[in-house]
Amino acid sequence: MNGRVVVVTGAARGIGAETARQLVNAGARVVLLDVDGPALERTSKALDPVGSRVDAVTADVTDRSGLDAAVAGIVARCGRVDALVHCAAIVVPGSVDAVAPEVLRRHVEVNLLGTMFVCQAFVPVLKRQGRGHLVLMGSLGGFAPMPHEAAYCATKFGVRGFARSLALELRGTGVAVSLVCPDSVETDQLRAEARNPGSSMSFSSPPLPPSAVARAILGTLRRPRAEVLVPGARGVLVKLVAFSPRLFALIFPLLDRLGEKARVAYLRRMTEGQRPAD
Repeated sequence: MNGRVVVVTGAARGIGAETARQLVNAGARVVLLDVDGPALERTSKALDPVGSRVDAVTADVTDRSGLDAAVAGIVARCGRVDALVHCAAIVVPGSVDAVAPEVLRRHVEVNLLGTMFVCQAFVPVLKRQGRGHLVLMGSLGGFAPMPHEAAYCATKFGVRGFARSLALELRGTGVAVSLVCPDSVETDQLRAEARNPGSSMSFSSPPLPPSAVARAILGTLRRPRAEVLVPGARGVLVKLVAFSPRLFALIFPLLDRLGEKARVAYLRRMTEGQRPAD
């Protein structure tokens, strides 16, 4: 990774911030991009107090013209972009009939359109260079249904279809496309899910630390692959079970019970101030 210019979206916190940290440690020049300017600045200062290897750009992935301006500024400062790691996403749990229409719309705008807009903004630069790598953040929720997180799940199904289609579209251009699909991750968003009684599927297996996902992302940057499941064994199992809607419906009651029990335990630890180590 030494000397490579990597842009990370959703970089103010969570998976994006941890990925940026590991990239800096691996020798990359990192451009952090996030809509939350103050949080982004704090992360940037923590990663690189002197600002020699980290740049921070405040931008909204749903603002297409703003992204164009951000990309132009990045290229002007760095000279090129070797890779984009797109981590920006939201999840707001709740039953479909209770979630406000604007929340449903926001899921689509940030998770799905945001992914498309970011790729639209960066792909021309990478194609002109004749090389580059797009690493998009999917989810195991892009394979299996997740009650009470239907909007999030639908957008991640969409991101997977977009990523696979874009990969074929960019064949022969020198631009690789990878989709990283993690299980639940220990983030602020997961802690919000813990407060929703319907989010059992997010707790049906132990949450991953952000560092595990970041390591998978760096591994993908070093050796591009079309689709990376994190963790691998669990991801393959989810993929196989989700292949049959009937089979998934049969085992869902068990997953729901186990997940709800784990969610309650997680919420108890969270309210007592105990958080899993990263």
